[in-house]
Amino acid sequence: MEKNWNMKMKNNKPLNIFWKQSENKSSENGDEKKKLDKENNATHALLVLLDKDKKFINKILRKSNIPELKKINKAKIFFQCSDKEYKKETKQKETKIIFSITSELNKDPGDKDGGYSHEIYKHIADGLMLTEDVAILIEAKFSGKENKKQIKRYNREFFGGKGEVVHIQWEKIYSLSKKVCGKRNKESVQRYLHEQFEEYLEANDMAGFQGIPFDVDKKDKDNNNDVYNYDTAKRVLKNLIKKIAENERFMKEMDLNHNSKREKISDNLDRVWGLISFNNPNQKTNIKKASHTSWPHCTFMISNSAAEAMITFPNGMIKKKTILDKLRGHDHKDFLQRLKESLKAIKKNLGKKGYQPVIKLLQRHYINTNDKFPAVDGQIVFDLRTLVVKIMIRVQKYTSRKNGRRQFMPY
Repeated sequence: MEKNWNMKMKNNKPLNIFWKQSENKSSENGDEKKKLDKENNATHALLVLLDKDKKFINKILRKSNIPELKKINKAKIFFQCSDKEYKKETKQKETKIIFSITSELNKDPGDKDGGYSHEIYKHIADGLMLTEDVAILIEAKFSGKENKKQIKRYNREFFGGKGEVVHIQWEKIYSLSKKVCGKRNKESVQRYLHEQFEEYLEANDMAGFQGIPFDVDKKDKDNNNDVYNYDTAKRVLKNLIKKIAENERFMKEMDLNHNSKREKISDNLDRVWGLISFNNPNQKTNIKKASHTSWPHCTFMISNSAAEAMITFPNGMIKKKTILDKLRGHDHKDFLQRLKESLKAIKKNLGKKGYQPVIKLLQRHYINTNDKFPAVDGQIVFDLRTLVVKIMIRVQKYTSRKNGRRQFMPY
């Protein structure tokens, strides 16, 4: 089965089986209607998958620290269920669980609770799963936060307030599906549904950052998942930057700006890149409008040969001399010490293998305004794993004693 999302298109419409016609239509409510369509479709896709691969239910339960269901193959699954139809049965079950599904990255304000009168309002949950002694209610959000008032109402109406609320993210379900999918027969309906479900979440940025899936040394040509693909790289990069921006401690320590980003990730087919800018202390400069050529930033790139994370100091940046003076320090020795501390920090966090710390000096230009990547006139790359050691030896060689003190001699 072809996994590339861009290959599953017809007239700019995806051919995934869980993608409904209503998602592509405009409506009076605009974006809210589209969110609801995708939310319902994602939930429906999950329920269809659980109905055809009931063992996957217990996989999710185990990860949520809930005992596995007995006689799982006899579980009944329903989509969009009213309390008026099912509350008599759900209240009688011995075990009552509410699955509240949200996204760890999409955190728009939660849906407003309308405060409906339960005398005239029919409470409709997104999904329901029933066995002989267990009832699991499913309430999912596509981009909003959990609506606690809504969960409380459902608990009251379906379970008499005795249900246990379990929180799980779409990203976790996606990750579990990826693990289970590989264990299903290649020709089975279960595997096909897992792949379609994963593909739907990927297309809607609900898969989260699961690592960079490409293996440049992969020789198994039959496994297309490990081969670089532009659309997958674009999605992975977007989720990677979201994941980094969610780390408040890192953003604060690095003094990075949450509002800074590339307006649109649209590159040539062999690489994609994005950025997060540093905060600009100069209040006269609007960081939201500042170009990536005018202020230092963190650059992230995924290509068909490597993944790169860089701190970029553009030649045309504002207050260039002030920034470079702070970067270099007082002298060569000060700069060398900064390199040593940086390498020590990298080694502590990344270990000894799998990366190459470098300083890259790059001269490039755009041939015309339509170019997505500039032409490279020349570059010098310093490998810090050996460069710092050589500099230290040279510093020792050109150090002398004067008045009983060691002095650093420039070279």
